[in-house]
Amino acid sequence: MLRPPSLVVGVGASKGAPVEEVLGLVESAVRDAGLSLASLAQLATVDAKSEEPGIVEAARRLGCRW
Repeated sequence: MLRPPSLVVGVGASKGAPVEEVLGLVESAVRDAGLSLASLAQLATVDAKSEEPGIVEAARRLGCRW
């Protein structure tokens, strides 16, 4: 089955949110929508959170941009 990386997931997080929490929420949201993590292309957030370590590391672990 083809799963082109085309999904963008919006992420909002409190300052200092741990990567495990961000990952868990992203993974749950994608799966609850009946979609595949293999289709994830990017995590999106507001500019003020663009360098938040939990979001940056979650994107790295998921193999997508932020």
